[in-house]
Amino acid sequence: MSFRTALKEWTYRAKDFAQHSAAAAAVSGWVQAGRGAVSRSAAGRLRRYTRAYAKTESTLLRGALAPRIQRLLADDTAGALSEHPKYAGVAAAPQLNRGIVLKAPGPNGERGVIHLTPEYNWMRFLATGTGPADLGERFTFWLTVSWSPADYHLLGLMASRLPGTLFVSPGNRREMAKLEAFHPRVRCLPLIASDWIHPDLFRPKPKADRQTDLLMVANWAPFKRHWHLFAALRHLPAGLRVTMIGQPDESFTLDRIRRQMREAGVRQDVRFLQNLGVREVYDQLCDSRASVIFSRREGACVVVVESLFADTPVGLLRGARIGSADYINDRTGVFLGGGRRAGADLARFLDAADTYQPRAWAVEHLSCHRSIATANAALRDHELQQGRPWTADLTPFCWLPNPTYLRPDDRAALLPTYQELESRYPTAFGPGFIPGALDGTGD
Repeated sequence: MSFRTALKEWTYRAKDFAQHSAAAAAVSGWVQAGRGAVSRSAAGRLRRYTRAYAKTESTLLRGALAPRIQRLLADDTAGALSEHPKYAGVAAAPQLNRGIVLKAPGPNGERGVIHLTPEYNWMRFLATGTGPADLGERFTFWLTVSWSPADYHLLGLMASRLPGTLFVSPGNRREMAKLEAFHPRVRCLPLIASDWIHPDLFRPKPKADRQTDLLMVANWAPFKRHWHLFAALRHLPAGLRVTMIGQPDESFTLDRIRRQMREAGVRQDVRFLQNLGVREVYDQLCDSRASVIFSRREGACVVVVESLFADTPVGLLRGARIGSADYINDRTGVFLGGGRRAGADLARFLDAADTYQPRAWAVEHLSCHRSIATANAALRDHELQQGRPWTADLTPFCWLPNPTYLRPDDRAALLPTYQELESRYPTAFGPGFIPGALDGTGD
């Protein structure tokens, strides 16, 4: 390894430590809390307090911040959304474009259910100003968080604008207690984004016929840490068949990833694929012997479960704060050592890749069918405890990668509800909010 390569790698590792170390997060939490205490505006205090709450793992600090945040949310928060750093980018186009109606309102006060994801759609919903409180009287809202920690600024604003219980699926189950302590009307469902995959959408190839040895599906953003994979690949055979699938993320492009690969001195002829459709990604997963994710922190990381249903075992970094890390075991994959241990661990993983049984385990423990039953039971029990009727269950759906109905008949049955939403709240709801179904309608 050349001096230049070693220096580049040291730089990446230093930035990585600063970004992901527990000590750095702890300091940042206290700093943000202090800045919030001296902020002159209520909106500024809310923004900094929620950022501190997200950063810290200190129950002492969280306990001090939560009541302050709740008091700020109870006051007029008209200016709070504009304090969010991404607000300007969505305010000009506030119509929702990703979510799903899972139940229509019924007679005698029976509430419907709207599932809304990801966070930019929460922001769009807040930006429309089209009577969210009125909607909240007729619908229960269920939000799915795409990252861990959650965007507590937006979550707090959603809780302040919508009456009643706000159901939340975390990016990582380890954050559930933190989410519920944040606001008295937030209640977590024990489901993450990767729990909504349909197993029948995968056609795994026999292991001996697979054309890729190692696959990484990850956008080109820095948090995916492609450089760490490249460092590990230096210790593996030059003939290893490696494929990387991704897409640009703002200014982070494939050119940057190729440059990192050259800097690392990778010997393999890596195949890069970009902007594939979800079905094409599934085909590549079903044609790979093993897959890896090198992120240290993100949300659920849906591709982990997609890989399992493709009968492709997964390698994750040991200690990674990823929601689907819960599903790695001796049948589904491995945890890889960090730093320079990753190469040796990855070599051992590839040697044993064909002995794992990830699909069999996933079919037994995971699927959109199991998840809809869990969500339905939780929402039904809550409504009955509140003295409201529950005569119709949630409509089954999966993620592909957007929420998609399993049956075209269900989509047709709920079209009148979408049309009513568009008629009553045209700045929020439009044709782009209506999901497809697995028959090919919009999927």
